[in-house]
Amino acid sequence: MTVPSGSCVSGSTPWAGISAIATGMARQGYDLQLARYDERGWRATFYPTGMEHSITSATASAWERTPWHAVQGAARDALRERSETQWRLRLLRLPLRIP
Repeated sequence: MTVPSGSCVSGSTPWAGISAIATGMARQGYDLQLARYDERGWRATFYPTGMEHSITSATASAWERTPWHAVQGAARDALRERSETQWRLRLLRLPLRIP
């Protein structure tokens, strides 16, 4: 992640929050890509760590006016997708009981 020049990364700034989310998501096995598109906003995308970063391998992506909201939304969606996938896998492992 590249921090814009002149930004303060320490303390209670949005960049510190983004760094904290990126670090936490890295521990969960995700890489973050954050891109700014002129005045149109920011896109945050999480990918599985170690995977080629193409849009088809993206786990979750969010487009927002601020980098903080984009990263927060994409992280939430990535963890929600992971939780739903784990839930589906647990259901597949349940023994089938036919009365």
